[in-house]
Amino acid sequence: QFGGSILFTPTDNFEALLTFDIYDDQSHPPELLNQSTDDPRETDLFCVLVNPVACASASADLSARKDYTESYSPIPFLSSIEGHNLIGEMNWDIGNFTLTSITAMQDFDELLDIENSGAPLLLFTPYRPGTYEQFSQEFRAQSQFDGPFNFVAGLFYFNSEYTMDGNADLLGGRVTGFYHYQEVDAYSVFGEGTYDITQQLRLTVGARWTEEEKLADHDNWFGGFTFQGEDTWSEVTPRVSLDYSLNNDVMAYV
Repeated sequence: QFGGSILFTPTDNFEALLTFDIYDDQSHPPELLNQSTDDPRETDLFCVLVNPVACASASADLSARKDYTESYSPIPFLSSIEGHNLIGEMNWDIGNFTLTSITAMQDFDELLDIENSGAPLLLFTPYRPGTYEQFSQEFRAQSQFDGPFNFVAGLFYFNSEYTMDGNADLLGGRVTGFYHYQEVDAYSVFGEGTYDITQQLRLTVGARWTEEEKLADHDNWFGGFTFQGEDTWSEVTPRVSLDYSLNNDVMAYV
């Protein structure tokens, strides 16, 4: 994993901060252990169906004798993720106002590839790769008046997409395959004003309008399950608050 920040200040009233993060985690967690028992006094359906190779005697019991330092899965447990994060923030002071722009991007690829029965054979092996992308943008203006009133107002946009295209095998034969796609779009307008009633008492009134659209597309090629859906929601969320500064370190609010 690697990351860093770069700060650019060409003038006294403008600065730009770029923050980035790059990560690559190719994890190999411990393989699963099958604890199905072949003890006739405790009938275990899983052990009966695949006996004897799927029983504890061929997996968990052997590993326990070696203090769980070895496992007997035929393939490694692979869970990996690789991605990038990027955030750019710009602040510009103009008179009694500060203009801010925040741009953020994220993307990653993930993979889950395992044999999840814990038995020492390729019994059930799901393969699930996924891809995620996200983008957001905020523009904000904030006042810095000398009087009792100040405000902040802005616009916000968010988009994310997630795709999963996987399959699973049972005893080496393909038993299911699926595709899933989901997208979210969100827009928002917000504003808030603050008035100092006294040096200690302050009133804040604001509101945020948000519209969000979600789309989902799911296909299961072997099970026959297919779903496609899309919907949109919008709402205004108001905010009214009173806060009172008891001293420099303590504040009460409702």
